[in-house]
Amino acid sequence: MPKKRRITDDQARLLAITIIQQAVTNLGRLGANYLGDVLPVKWQDGQTSEPSWDHVQLETHVQLQKIMDCFNEEAKRIVQENQDFRYPSNGIAQR
Repeated sequence: MPKKRRITDDQARLLAITIIQQAVTNLGRLGANYLGDVLPVKWQDGQTSEPSWDHVQLETHVQLQKIMDCFNEEAKRIVQENQDFRYPSNGIAQR
C-alpha cells in the first residue's frame, strides 16, 4: 500500500529554489524573447545594438547571481534542518 508523504513549507521552498537554480543555469542568452514584456518598447525596434544586448545580458546575470546567493543561503538553512533533503547546486548547500 502506498505511503502518504507530506512536505513542509521549508521543504517545498527548497524544491522551488532548486527549480529556480536550474532555470537560471539553463537560461542561456537573454534577449527580446525573454525580456520583451519588461523592456521599453523602443528596445524592440530592431535598432538596439549588440553591445546593448550584451550589457543587458551581463547586468541581468549579475543580479540573478545576487538573488541566487540569497536563495543558496536559504537552501543551506533548510538542508541543515531537513537532512534527508539535498540541494544539487555545486554542493553550495552542503558547506
